[in-house]
Amino acid sequence: MSASTPQGGGRFDFDDGGTYAGGWLEGKAHGHGVCTGPKGQGEYAGTWAQGFEVCGVYSWPQGGTYEGEWSAGRRHGLGVETRGRWIYRGEWTEGLKGRYGVRQSVASAAKYNGTWANGLQDGYGSETYADGAQYMEGKNNFWTSLSRTQPESVPLRDIPRSVVEFKGKLESRFGIHPRGFVSSRESSTYRQLRD
Repeated sequence: MSASTPQGGGRFDFDDGGTYAGGWLEGKAHGHGVCTGPKGQGEYAGTWAQGFEVCGVYSWPQGGTYEGEWSAGRRHGLGVETRGRWIYRGEWTEGLKGRYGVRQSVASAAKYNGTWANGLQDGYGSETYADGAQYMEGKNNFWTSLSRTQPESVPLRDIPRSVVEFKGKLESRFGIHPRGFVSSRESSTYRQLRD
């Protein structure tokens, strides 16, 4: 190890204008530290291991943030991203929204609560639009990578919310998957739908 290899802690100014201030181990960011990108391209503050982010907050110059877990330089694990009028809380896979999460508007009732793949809504979930209307989705029946695969599916806005609530998945043109259930809000009774 050379005398110029950072050890312990301190500040390092990169040739591109970025800086790192914090702990070092064998010349790599390690422990707690803050790294600012070149020309104000964002900032990460948190825990580092062998030169990679582990858990912390990344702030974009435009005002958005991501707070959560990282792996090999990408968002991976649980985290919360705030960008513009949207907040996403959930799982991340190799830098993309993945597995399960909730994306909701801070300005309206718009919200998606369900599964994700490759950063897109994909699979089971429910979507509430800004006007409060809701849709339920099912894998291979309604959502596949953010596009509806069954445009004739029935919107749940046609069923008065004060009377009935459905949980399950939409299967055929007007059918309900047999493993869903319907509850009457007035009587609070549940009926299991049969195969």
